[in-house]
Amino acid sequence: MFSKPITNEEERFIKKNAESMSISEIATSLGRSYYTIQRYMSILGLKTGFHKWTKQEDELLRELWEQYPAGYICRRLGVDENCVYNRVRRLKLKKKRIVKKKE
Repeated sequence: MFSKPITNEEERFIKKNAESMSISEIATSLGRSYYTIQRYMSILGLKTGFHKWTKQEDELLRELWEQYPAGYICRRLGVDENCVYNRVRRLKLKKKRIVKKKE
């Protein structure tokens, strides 16, 4: 199923906020899906959520990954949740599983 076309007002919003907001934030603000905004930004030749990770962000991600959910981490770092998951995969981070003993 196709979404309705992007309006001129929505296009202006996307162009204005492409550098300062994540794709998820733009999509939520416009009531659109993540993939609709990502695809449209790609068509316009705008940045599509690529984030250059710093050593400090990698260190913080390593610290937070064991204790906090991805949603919290992405808000803390100011990046998209997909960005967090992709970086976790690239850094090969794992969460320790908690195994409950049966009594």
